[in-house]
Amino acid sequence: MLMKDWVVLHNHPGGTSFSINDIKAIVRHDAAELTVVSPDDIYVVTRPVKGWNIDFEKDKYTADILEEAISTAQDWLRKSEARGEMHTTTRILEENHQIWSIFFNHFGINYKRT
Repeated sequence: MLMKDWVVLHNHPGGTSFSINDIKAIVRHDAAELTVVSPDDIYVVTRPVKGWNIDFEKDKYTADILEEAISTAQDWLRKSEARGEMHTTTRILEENHQIWSIFFNHFGINYKRT
């Protein structure tokens, strides 16, 4: 595996957290950690001690939890925007972070934004 045990670092100049392809790649290649640097934030996800316990390719449960996280995050963010608590631009930038927060929390995977 090309990236096995690597700490992978790359940037997202648009300001967002990980893309689905970012996460699929680190799981597929068994990377130890992924850090994304954006203009305002740094996002980090770390492989659990027992290994990645998610599989987007073969496990319908993983895909279902991701869909649930997407739906929950988008609903919460739309409501926040409608109440005037958040600007549309902020909502768009916040979306991936909220999705991954919900998703990784479900699987007990360490994810943070600093």
